[in-house]
Amino acid sequence: MTIFLKALIQLIRDKLNALSARLDYQASHPGLYNMTLSLEKKSIVAVLDKKLLDFTGTGHDQNDYKTIIDWVNESHQHILAAQVKHSKSSDGDTLKLIADLAFQIRRFFEKIDTCNHATESNAASSACPARLQLINHPYRQTPEHIVYYYAAIYLGEEIFQPHDWAKPDIRDLKEKAVIDRIQSISLKIQSQFSLEARKEQVLKELNDLLRDNHDIVTPKSTSSIGIPFFDIASLIKIRVPTTFFDPGEGRLARVFGLAKIEVMHMTESNFQPEVHEDNVAASSTL
Repeated sequence: MTIFLKALIQLIRDKLNALSARLDYQASHPGLYNMTLSLEKKSIVAVLDKKLLDFTGTGHDQNDYKTIIDWVNESHQHILAAQVKHSKSSDGDTLKLIADLAFQIRRFFEKIDTCNHATESNAASSACPARLQLINHPYRQTPEHIVYYYAAIYLGEEIFQPHDWAKPDIRDLKEKAVIDRIQSISLKIQSQFSLEARKEQVLKELNDLLRDNHDIVTPKSTSSIGIPFFDIASLIKIRVPTTFFDPGEGRLARVFGLAKIEVMHMTESNFQPEVHEDNVAASSTL
């Protein structure tokens, strides 16, 4: 499975799981909803979810994302037919969510695919430089691939689960920080590195990324608010930094906090690095 496909399936299944829970609620309140229709829609969603769970891909992300869109469109048609059968309108939250998925899947591919077409000359304005390509990139169970996967998740959540209140300039700075850090990891990690060497390098980059995130949401120069009070000697002021009122560090801190935990807990038993060609040649001569 590729990094892109692994992330895409997780992003879709997160939405389907939330939809399934909502349909469960509707089915358990027949006084408010059509129980039979809710159960039929839940069954259709479950079939789609099972297809995604079993899909390992072909290694060609452009073909695979189109296959998934076909499954999504097929599910949309089945749900629409169920609504018509129960004399319901051809709209509603379930149909909208499924219809939106097809659009979001395509947008996600296009966003990640920029990594494959960017060049050094336009890297500063592209979604990411061309050095690390996340399309058609096989996923391996290594510290760096965990971070690449969560980077794809982070970029994808901005499409599948957008925050209406997110400021575009802040979002762009955060995405650039993510891309810069995974590029740095890809340049520093060598195929012959041990697990511990990889973990050390990756954890350093993750800590740097979390610091980048803090710097982005925290103004570099902080003003202060004077709060006067009297004591016996004189009038003094306590200086309270306005950064105390800054918003939290958001989605990036959550997503890469999870990545950091996974990297820290990786052991030799689940470490699956790429096979070095020299090692393959050596073993074949034994």
